[in-house]
Amino acid sequence: MSLTQLEQDYNAPSPVEIATEPAPPDSGKVDQSENKIFVGRFDDSFPRSRFLTILSFLMAVICIGWLSYSIFKGSRELALVTTELEKVLVNRAFLQGQMTLLQNHLKEKDIAIGQLTENLRSARESHQVQMERLKRFYDEKLKALENPPVLENLKAQGLHASKGMVLTVHPAQHFVIVDKGFNQGAHEGQWIQIYQKGTLLGKGKLERVYQNLSAATFASEYAIGQVEKGDQAYFIEP
Repeated sequence: MSLTQLEQDYNAPSPVEIATEPAPPDSGKVDQSENKIFVGRFDDSFPRSRFLTILSFLMAVICIGWLSYSIFKGSRELALVTTELEKVLVNRAFLQGQMTLLQNHLKEKDIAIGQLTENLRSARESHQVQMERLKRFYDEKLKALENPPVLENLKAQGLHASKGMVLTVHPAQHFVIVDKGFNQGAHEGQWIQIYQKGTLLGKGKLERVYQNLSAATFASEYAIGQVEKGDQAYFIEP
């Protein structure tokens, strides 16, 4: 085929009309005189761009829908989180209130415990004072029972006496040393009575009198045997 023939074919009209002959009126067949089939070249540049435009539009709609759904879902989740956070804050405020009440209650208890401790300390001190007083009282009573008022008894007998104390005892020589002499009014020949816990042990007579002590002899061996250092010696006044 030559170049001229190719050019003629290319320049030839591309649509080709194919028509069918009309059928007879009474044949019962459909008139296909208007049915035409066009056969020719198909240019796809315009349909492709339109397709891309539609596809882009659909993608944009899908993205917008997805973003809208994501925003809606995020809003719901944010609302739920906000609600839970509000509940947590309410619970926190309630717990803080309860903690404040407990702290105040503990402070009141501490104050009450402090007052009770102070009252207990005061009561203990008062009890100790009372016990000391009772001890002194009963000690005095016991001492009075163990050591009766000898001077009062001697006074009741019409005797005047002054009180002294035995310093040493010499049973073999039958004499004792007492703590009174001339300076305290003692004199030779003065009688003394020796008492031990309020009990009369015996009588002695001052044989020798010095400045601040005297020696008294006992006639009874039994009496001198019972006398001990520290016993009470009562000097009978004439």
